[in-house]
Amino acid sequence: MPDILAEIVARRARDLETLGATFGSTIPECRQRPIVPFLARPGTILEIKRASPSKGNIAPELNAAETARLYADAGTQAISVLTERNFFGGSLADLTDAARAAPRTAILRKDFILRKDEIGVSFRAGADAVLLIARILSAEKLREFALECRSFGITPFIEIRGEHDIEKFREAFRACSERDGNAQTERDGATPHPVPVAGVNARDLATFATDPLVPPSFTELAPYKVVFESGIRHPAAAAFAGSMGFDGILVGEAAARSPETVDAIVKAFTLQAEAAAEVKAKTKGEHGRTQRFLSENAAFWERIAVKLRTEKRRPLIKICGLTNEADAKYAAHSGADMLGFVFTPESPRNVSAERVRAIREALCAAGLRPPCIGVITDPDSAEAAEAAKLVREGVLDALQFHGCSVPDPASETARRIACYGAVRPESVSGLGELETLLEHGQPRVLLDAFHRNLNGGTGTQAAPAIVRAAAKMTPLWLAGGITPENVSSIIKEYDPELIDVSSGTELSPGKKDYAKIDALMNTIRRNTAE
Repeated sequence: MPDILAEIVARRARDLETLGATFGSTIPECRQRPIVPFLARPGTILEIKRASPSKGNIAPELNAAETARLYADAGTQAISVLTERNFFGGSLADLTDAARAAPRTAILRKDFILRKDEIGVSFRAGADAVLLIARILSAEKLREFALECRSFGITPFIEIRGEHDIEKFREAFRACSERDGNAQTERDGATPHPVPVAGVNARDLATFATDPLVPPSFTELAPYKVVFESGIRHPAAAAFAGSMGFDGILVGEAAARSPETVDAIVKAFTLQAEAAAEVKAKTKGEHGRTQRFLSENAAFWERIAVKLRTEKRRPLIKICGLTNEADAKYAAHSGADMLGFVFTPESPRNVSAERVRAIREALCAAGLRPPCIGVITDPDSAEAAEAAKLVREGVLDALQFHGCSVPDPASETARRIACYGAVRPESVSGLGELETLLEHGQPRVLLDAFHRNLNGGTGTQAAPAIVRAAAKMTPLWLAGGITPENVSSIIKEYDPELIDVSSGTELSPGKKDYAKIDALMNTIRRNTAE
């Protein structure tokens, strides 16, 4: 697979040598507007973006000044202007036009900055913040460029994606926070001591694949101001990012392609982010812990995100259809990452609330605390109500809405109950439901096999064409017909992030076969160790 980021940087470096830091654009000798503080409070960063390497033309005829005014009128905290010319169709002219058109809104220059003199050019063009991509800069250069931003009184917006980027950011932050002789002197009129803001990109710039669980996985950044970058296309997704405690979201394609949606995106994020900020402020210092979340759903997904980033060595394993203490303890001892309990009266694996409480107590007594998931197929049923009560009590960790309507991830339901959806498309054309759930901000959606009369545990596999199509849309969570005998080929063919197994580990419905659990886990370990 080509490294798109490397191509962008190499071509830009050649242009920089030929054209200089202005890239041929006319830049004022002196800055024409006051500095506007960047993300002074939680809010959106809406982007002026003409094209991208992955999407091609997005809004090639976009008028930067008109778009900036539209974004400012929507109440955005900042406007990002993509100035890279070869792959994104931008220019510094777009930056100067936007800065003139929206004088009271902070302007971010978004580009692949490679030289220190580009900071001064950005300042003169009207930028209040400059993107610095940690991945393409050494720690020394990142620190130097951040201090150069500070000397002009504008904010270094440092993008983080990998493990090594975290310490680079911290080093730059420390340097910019100093007020002694090691720090540069501010230019006349500069805002004193702007410190870096972190942006965590859900998009991998090497492949342009997007994963919404990457930003919340960087919990080390909690003490800093952090922005969720990329992948947000709907107000519900914006609201979910706000509920997770992010100080900002950067919205690119959705804003540029569909400007009529920006009012709703701004309002949705701001409402949730400001409420989350209040929760954070009220709980700061209590028992040495700060509550960063507005909802149980946000806390659950951060837990999953951190596990994927720090412990991912094989597919996550969910053993489902558990009905008794012994089986649940064996599955957890064997290494299952999640345990599933069915709350559907038609299922032979249906369990009562009392039974699940007893199972959870037995797990805790044994020192076992895997996330426990309640599977519901009818949100209006008495069984679903019992499962929801167990989540509120802390007996269950989340609900799996299986083949039924799923609450938006920042809805009132999700505020109290962590949840995710499972879909059972009959064909590739039926994957629209999966796409809609992802667009609405669901971080993951489970794909199960379709069966006309049963909701799950059928031993039936999803059609390969459906699985391959789904895997192109999202990191794959897969259920349906998975057994110790076929799990090796499933891993090699589809590379799932999570495997959900029910009937494939049973002696009979609701009773687990420990030899099958052992065989499943051993096969998975062998495959992922190769």
